[in-house]
Amino acid sequence: MPSFLIKKDFGSSNERVIRRAIECLKANHQEVITIQVMNNYGGVVFLAKELIDAIWHTTSSVHVVYSGFIVSSAAFLFAVTDILESHKANVVMELEDDVCLVFHKPRIELSNKKKYFHNSANLHELDVDIATDLCNISDFCEQWFVAYIEHLGYDLSYEESLYLQGFEAVIAYTKA
Repeated sequence: MPSFLIKKDFGSSNERVIRRAIECLKANHQEVITIQVMNNYGGVVFLAKELIDAIWHTTSSVHVVYSGFIVSSAAFLFAVTDILESHKANVVMELEDDVCLVFHKPRIELSNKKKYFHNSANLHELDVDIATDLCNISDFCEQWFVAYIEHLGYDLSYEESLYLQGFEAVIAYTKA
């Protein structure tokens, strides 16, 4: 049974692990594929999107386990697997412990240490392809965030408005 631990981030420290998980998901193994995400502060949202796409399209059984703080791109993975669990029989999500989700709009930090958001005043400083990718991934994340809020069925209009205005939105779960 392939098992992958994505701890700390969706970045260079886990890229090999995430790429291997994506390969297993695309291969449509007959075994259950377990992905553990714990205390993860996010990172490369494009890498998270690749993992989300692989989970979406696989016919393998996927068991995604979360615990601790789940931030940024890891929070989007959480939202998508929560939605997919109710629509795809092969996706199961589990909370191993209490979870705190922190959503925010995607951003890019370049070597100049400047951060860029999809609506940044300095967006014109970016290469047009990078700016386009950032806008596209921002739209992708916004659509999933809004779908997740609707999926939960609670009045989270305050959290939704925070996110849409570019602030962080926090949602906490207890395992019970």
